[in-house]
Amino acid sequence: MRIGPFIRRALIVVLSVCVAAIYIMQPASVRLPKAAAANIASNRPLRVLFVGNSLTYVNDLPRMVEAMAAARPHSRPLITGMVAFPAETLKGNWRRGDALRAIRDNGYWDYVVLQEQSHGPMDNPELMSRYAKTFDAEIRKGGAKTMLYMTWGDENAPENMERIAKSYSQVGETLGATVVPVGRAFGAALAGRPGERLYGADGHHPSVAGTYLAAAVFYDLIEGENPEGIPGSLRLPPPDGRMLADLPADEAAYLWGVAAKTVGPR
Repeated sequence: MRIGPFIRRALIVVLSVCVAAIYIMQPASVRLPKAAAANIASNRPLRVLFVGNSLTYVNDLPRMVEAMAAARPHSRPLITGMVAFPAETLKGNWRRGDALRAIRDNGYWDYVVLQEQSHGPMDNPELMSRYAKTFDAEIRKGGAKTMLYMTWGDENAPENMERIAKSYSQVGETLGATVVPVGRAFGAALAGRPGERLYGADGHHPSVAGTYLAAAVFYDLIEGENPEGIPGSLRLPPPDGRMLADLPADEAAYLWGVAAKTVGPR
């Protein structure tokens, strides 16, 4: 039986929605370390709170950055926390209050990472700027520094990469905050190797390789050192022991090489 073009298009739309739902309906995450764990004399770990949505929690970006630091014996240890809800905006995260309580109540973060909803930097850059500024004021009160997680355009809309990048860059310049150029790293990685699979099945969320690339950019900026040599296999320490990434060595080398070039010399 032949399927007409209308039915075929309808099936494609339904399939796309189902794939996206797999990502969006993953459990939201509020994961905060114990305050006591952060106070380890003068050799204490760096402490980073991530505030965002599924582009942060899919493949557990914060823990992957932790695992990269743990894989390098000379790196400073990292402790991360995460407040992330599906499809949430900075405005929504502010109104929920979880992120604000984490910033105020823990009071020991070195960096707080802000991630806007994926289309927010294009659809409403003024709103993004307003709530980034509002968060930044609270972050500074706690003695931490703001980092802005520059995300990427969808796989089928590469022209949006630069629009998103410009919005984050403008907000970063206004606030004097560090912009983490993950979106630019995505663009560079795809330009250098068009077949690199940085996107998941929905063409929006990152694949494990995409999160690995994002984590390598964060590692470079947080640790202040080139991610060269970080293995492609990253696992959480016991008792969790969960595998976060298991990439071939050549792919890992390509991705951390792109991350280092994107961040550039210091």
